[in-house]
Amino acid sequence: MARASYGELLEDFRDFLRQRNFKVWDKNDWRVLIMRRMKPSYRTYKTYMTYKAYMRNAEIFANLMITLCFKQGYLLDQLINAIKKRFLREGGFREKLFKERVTFRQKSGKIDR
Repeated sequence: MARASYGELLEDFRDFLRQRNFKVWDKNDWRVLIMRRMKPSYRTYKTYMTYKAYMRNAEIFANLMITLCFKQGYLLDQLINAIKKRFLREGGFREKLFKERVTFRQKSGKIDR
C-alpha cells in the first residue's frame, strides 16, 4: 500500500516536471547526490530549514520530492527485509502464542512431559 502511494506520488512529480518542460534529474546528477546525503534533524523547524533552499524553485522542489520518494522506497525495502528475517528467525504471532500456551500447560502439569 505504502509503496503504491509513493509510486503514484513519484509519477505525479514526474508529470509535473514534464508538463512544464522541466528536467527530471538523473539519479547521478550532482544535485541529487547532495540531496541524497542530506539527513534531517529531529526538530521540526530545523528539518524545515534543511530543505528550505529547495523550496524556492518548482523544478528543484519537484526533483527533491522525487529523490525523497526513492529514499522512502529504499527505507521501506529495508524494513520489509528486516521483518521477513525476524519472522523466519522468531516465527509469527500464532507460533509464539502456541509456544507460550504449551509452556504454560507444561508448568501447570496439564500436559505429560
